Amino acid sequence: MQNTHSEVEESIKQLTRQICDVINQNPLGLEEKLAAVVMANFEVLIAIPASGVRMNVSDGHTLFVELKQPTSEIH
Repeated sequence: MQNTHSEVEESIKQLTRQICDVINQNPLGLEEKLAAVVMANFEVLIAIPASGVRMNVSDGHTLFVELKQPTSEIH
């Protein structure tokens, strides 16, 4: 049986709350917490057949995270 759209939305909200609780309870600084979240996002992108994720934020902004192969250029 497939989940309904509302069940999926509720599951996403619940997972988001759980992740936020763990982040908020961790003693690391804000930059370190952000770094950990970004690294976790890239691990998820590697695990699924996607090269990027686009999310519309409630304030109208769009967040886009893209996984690319490193270039051979040295800066």
